[in-house]
Amino acid sequence: MEAAPKRVRRGGGGSAPDRLSALSDDLLRRVLSFLPSRFAVQTCVLSKRWIDLWRSVPAVQLDINDFVGFDAGINGWRKMKDIANEFLMLHSTERLDVFRLVVARSCRTPEDFQRWARCGINRQPLVLHIICILQMYWKDLRISRLSSAFCRLKRMDLSFLSLDHSFGDTLNSGCPVLEDLVLYFCRHEFDVIQSDTLKNLSVDCFSQVGDLLVIRAPCLASLCLGSYNYKNCFSLEAGNSLVRAAVSVSVHNGETSQRGQTILLGSLFNVSCLELGGFSAMVCLRCY
Repeated sequence: MEAAPKRVRRGGGGSAPDRLSALSDDLLRRVLSFLPSRFAVQTCVLSKRWIDLWRSVPAVQLDINDFVGFDAGINGWRKMKDIANEFLMLHSTERLDVFRLVVARSCRTPEDFQRWARCGINRQPLVLHIICILQMYWKDLRISRLSSAFCRLKRMDLSFLSLDHSFGDTLNSGCPVLEDLVLYFCRHEFDVIQSDTLKNLSVDCFSQVGDLLVIRAPCLASLCLGSYNYKNCFSLEAGNSLVRAAVSVSVHNGETSQRGQTILLGSLFNVSCLELGGFSAMVCLRCY
């Protein structure tokens, strides 16, 4: 770690010392990593020492809400596009702690979204969060050529994205340390989620390929499932570590089969905290 500056500037008249100036550059980068990237860049005006700090901050957070607020229009999108392109071009950190990308329906150029997502994923983040808010359609997230970039990933949170079969392959074999996975209102083309390291899983999605989602996660401790169009519900293979679960079954334009409900309930035998919604099946669970 770099040595902190020797001099600590003190104000006159008994004012408090400038403690920020006493921090090392590594600590300052850590502080800046909690800021949205747009505001991290703006710190370059504070002093000569801060001019290039934002370039090596271990977090990239590009959020449309930081430009014009939640009701982002085309002008806000243009602002975000200009700043995001320049920021990612000048940012020099090869590995990230966090990559967060939030876009809205005003994102008129999907190629920009794809480029930003690839750029962030290629830097092997520990935490990946990609969301499309206020969407009239789902945006494709193509990761078939990025699977090796998930080797450090511990948490992945994706919303309103279209995920092809290669995403399932990456989950099953390309995420060796993944512990937390959230898939919210995504459309997907895979039918299996398999992980030996996954501890917390939340899935509330739409399948484009079948009516059953198979989950194999022997270390799973917490599970949250929402069934919209899985007619046969879920096939769950989890170990005794699964103690918390919240499951809601409802199918768009149909009903989840009673057999599927029964099988799913039977696989929750070791759960001590259970929340259910929409079930019609009756099943006997073992109690201890």
